[in-house]
Amino acid sequence: MNTEQKIALLVIDIQQEDFTEMNASNIHLPQWDCIRNAKRVLDIFRAKKLPIIQIKEVHRKHFVDFGRELDGSETVHCLENDPNTDYARLTYPMEGEYLITKRRYSAFFGTDLEKGFM
Repeated sequence: MNTEQKIALLVIDIQQEDFTEMNASNIHLPQWDCIRNAKRVLDIFRAKKLPIIQIKEVHRKHFVDFGRELDGSETVHCLENDPNTDYARLTYPMEGEYLITKRRYSAFFGTDLEKGFM
């Protein structure tokens, strides 16, 4: 069985708001290991022309879709009118990658992944 025929990469919630402090002078600090590793995996999938699905969390500016998220330790985040809600610059989607916006906790519930539009 050729596993490359049945493989896809899900990139979930790698968004710029988590990396606003990252810049050319500090990109090698350990705190940025996660996004550097994500970039390495993306580069492999891109080189092999394997499917990549990038998912981002986006909430409406009037907070109507946060649900219970704000009841705990989370603060307001990923608002649709904030430019840092976009995909992270270092791992930004390329032409041909599948892009999904989720309004709640799950990348599967109520998104194109659940509906099978891929």
